[in-house]
Amino acid sequence: MIFKRKNKNQQQTELKFTPEILEEIKEYLSSIKELDFAITHERMLYVHTTPKLNLVSLGYHSARIEDITDRKIEIKEITNLYETDKDLAEILITNGNLILCKNEESLNNFRQAILHKTTLLKLVK
Repeated sequence: MIFKRKNKNQQQTELKFTPEILEEIKEYLSSIKELDFAITHERMLYVHTTPKLNLVSLGYHSARIEDITDRKIEIKEITNLYETDKDLAEILITNGNLILCKNEESLNNFRQAILHKTTLLKLVK
């Protein structure tokens, strides 16, 4: 399956997630059965899934969202983010915009893992 942009020559002057684009993204994401929750931060879309999606699936979903919104969208899988990039995980929890939550338990576990590690680091310093 090949996805083509509707207006290849159209320049993307506004890269922020507008409410309309967020609604389109949210509608598409709600169809992904593995999705637990999704967060946006600085023009990136972060998704937490169970089980973790492989690169082919992430590429497919990214292409579908780009086709729907007519914008370049980068998706990053964050299922084990607290183990690989604690700083980004903390930023997402404190400053990210939760756009969809299908699994409240996964979101709470993610938050607790981040906040627990952050608290421990502050106590050690």
